[in-house]
Amino acid sequence: MALRIDDNPGAPHSRRNLGANAMPTGTPTSRPSSGLRVHGAGDDAPGLAVSEATRTRIRGLDLAARNALDGLSLVQMADASMDEVDALLQHIRALALQAADGALTEPYRAYLDNEVQSMLAEINRVGTDTEFNGRKILAGAGAVAACAVNPRPGLRDDPPITFSIPTVSTTHLTINGLGVASADSAADAIASIDAAIRSVRSTRADLGDVQDRLGQTITRLTPAAEDAPAGTPVIRDAGTAAEMVQIARRRLLDQPGSAMLAQANQAHGGVLMLLS
Repeated sequence: MALRIDDNPGAPHSRRNLGANAMPTGTPTSRPSSGLRVHGAGDDAPGLAVSEATRTRIRGLDLAARNALDGLSLVQMADASMDEVDALLQHIRALALQAADGALTEPYRAYLDNEVQSMLAEINRVGTDTEFNGRKILAGAGAVAACAVNPRPGLRDDPPITFSIPTVSTTHLTINGLGVASADSAADAIASIDAAIRSVRSTRADLGDVQDRLGQTITRLTPAAEDAPAGTPVIRDAGTAAEMVQIARRRLLDQPGSAMLAQANQAHGGVLMLLS
């Protein structure tokens, strides 16, 4: 066996094998500690793209369901307020029927008319004071509402659910100035009140349709938001058993590699002994 001082071919070879086994150790060690197989694009670029797209869809589904719940709450509040208006109109109609009775005296009709005016004022108050999240939903331009329940806005033709809530007031119900101070005015008031009741009930029927639609949307979105994350762990999560096998393998190769590199570096020791 020839002994050389200038060249030591065994050492670079051992160092290369040791480096090949030692350099990737950081990545598999971080996987079991974090529970994730994919930390960045360098780990799995296609898998990262798919998982991020899935996470975006999950957030969109959650937000869409929340929007639908908000819209449902708004419609329910409007319906509850209109139920109160309906009850007030029924009471006004009963008072008008009483006032239309020819057996009543004018002073008694005046009492009934005062109560009717109070009920009309209450209808206007309901229209102006009903709010949802600081928004007047039964008065003016604020009565037009839109509910966005598209889980992927801008990515597909899926327009949001929209609905309108008409303004509630004695003017819009065409009962402004109504009175029952006389038998004739009371008889005329009954027809106007009946028309107002039909209008309120038609609006409530429309709101009921919207509530059903929003409820079906929530029913559809909630399971979708729950099931969508099922595929993400398959892509992103680390297989602990497989990663631990790789770590053990690299450690087993690292130990003899280090020993062989040390042996290669000591190969010139015999030359030094001869020279001494």
